[in-house]
Amino acid sequence: MLTRHILVLYTSGTVLAVTILTPSFNEALYDEQKERLYAGWKVCIESLRRYYNLGIRFASKCLYNLQRMESRFAENLENRRTSKFISQ
Repeated sequence: MLTRHILVLYTSGTVLAVTILTPSFNEALYDEQKERLYAGWKVCIESLRRYYNLGIRFASKCLYNLQRMESRFAENLENRRTSKFISQ
């Protein structure tokens, strides 16, 4: 049963991350919607971290993969800022 919960968290976090990282999805959203997506993503991370801290090893791989996506958020944001600056 715990494995199913972890998979739901991981899948949800992945969908949220893809939405945040995909320009065509992200640009269609208002700032408040983007903030809610990111907040939901953080809930997935924190929940997976709790499972990991309980000693559930399966959660560690899911947590690791979602945390790697976070580094892409900053890269993606910086690339958008740079491209807007260049096009002006």
